[in-house]
Amino acid sequence: MFFLLVAVCLVLLVIFLSRRRLQHKNLPPGPTPLPVIGNLTCMRRNNVFLTFRELRVKYGDVFTLHIGNIVTVVFNGYATLREAFVQHGDSFSDRPNIFIFKDISKHHGIAGSSGDLWKEHRTFALKTLREFGFGKRGLESKIIEEIEAYLPCLEEKNGEPFNIHALTQTSVSNVICSIVFGQRFDYKDERFTKLMEMFDANFKLMNPILNFFPFLQHIPGDPFKAKQILRNADTVYAFIWELVQEHDNSMDDTYSRDYIDAYLKEKKERQSDQSNTFTDFQMLRSIGDLFSAGTETTTTSIRWAVLFLLYNPDVKERMVAEIHDVVGTSRFPNLGDKENMPYSEAVVTEVIRKANVAPLGVPHSCKTDVEFRGYTIPKGAVLLLNIDSVLFDPVEFPDPEKFDPTRFLNENGKFFGREVFAAFSVGRRACLGETLARMELFLYLTTILQRFDLVPEHADRLPSLEGVLGVTHTPRPYNVRLVSRQ
Repeated sequence: MFFLLVAVCLVLLVIFLSRRRLQHKNLPPGPTPLPVIGNLTCMRRNNVFLTFRELRVKYGDVFTLHIGNIVTVVFNGYATLREAFVQHGDSFSDRPNIFIFKDISKHHGIAGSSGDLWKEHRTFALKTLREFGFGKRGLESKIIEEIEAYLPCLEEKNGEPFNIHALTQTSVSNVICSIVFGQRFDYKDERFTKLMEMFDANFKLMNPILNFFPFLQHIPGDPFKAKQILRNADTVYAFIWELVQEHDNSMDDTYSRDYIDAYLKEKKERQSDQSNTFTDFQMLRSIGDLFSAGTETTTTSIRWAVLFLLYNPDVKERMVAEIHDVVGTSRFPNLGDKENMPYSEAVVTEVIRKANVAPLGVPHSCKTDVEFRGYTIPKGAVLLLNIDSVLFDPVEFPDPEKFDPTRFLNENGKFFGREVFAAFSVGRRACLGETLARMELFLYLTTILQRFDLVPEHADRLPSLEGVLGVTHTPRPYNVRLVSRQ
């Protein structure tokens, strides 16, 4: 009986693999999948970076994984990413039909939509955000205003150990809130505090496995927290909807105070157009995307920055010396100082590289079968941009595990950027907020170091540098002491 069972299993396995090959011919190479689970056994526990590095060595810059029944193609190396997502941008710019897009954004918004809907609303978002100073020096005043509110909260800690996460998240979020909602929120505002807790919880709860095994969300007891994630998302959208209604009742048709006003006016102007895509639902998802993107990545980068500086006191002290030489202590640093602070700008860029906040970018897909480098990328496949393969490329960034800002300084000590730098992704769906994120990181970090020394909670033990990979790559919770320099 046992041998019969084994024989049946082997026959079923052969049938499964044969059907898989017939269904998807000429895929990029990759490990042989197992029934149901695909290549999950290939994935190193808690270290997808090492897994992908090993698979790249074995199969090349483009390889295939089967995660469950979903074909997943991983692109590695800067040249490959540019070829796929710039040269083939038309073909590879859709979003796949997975949990994060199908069930949360419902293929709406800016991040979750595809095709003409995405193009129209990304164009509108870029145009509108620029009108409100996005990516321009005019936005500097909003960031500095928020930093001025942030600093007293740091002072209140009196040099005692604390986790900077929640306070920093609220402060950073207020910058994008001032653009999108036209207002900032008090750090003790209970409604906003609760919102930030739910927002943060979703980033922690989101298990990537939900994207590839959608049936898991229906298991009784919600062990993968899918229902909780959806409830939290609904709460965030409800909060946004309240603000939209407040705007709708108070807006001036001759003047737009913020992104919500601009969207409501565009929606009103298009209401007679039968093909109008400016709907309430699309507005909520778009605003949610801006709010999310404008909060999470910069907050996480600041947390990584503090951690890296604790591990590299020589870098910290050199940066402090530059801040005090150029700015002094009587005023805040500003963007006009950046030209004379090349080392500080290099530190910010090295933080972005080493933090690797979005190591796999945001999943893409293709709406038709696409020929790429002699392979066939099938319609609906999940496409992953392995940003880690660029930021930790030992050829472009020697000794990539080392935190070394001088890799972004030339022989004259001047800052220089690198084309081979994909931290904000590449192609048409690259991050809208790169300029804002760089502005925020420079101003937050230089101002914090100008006013405070960063001291570890335990003199003989530093926090872990091991990250946690969920929606983003985040440091593990840690405490730090911010000791006033005054």
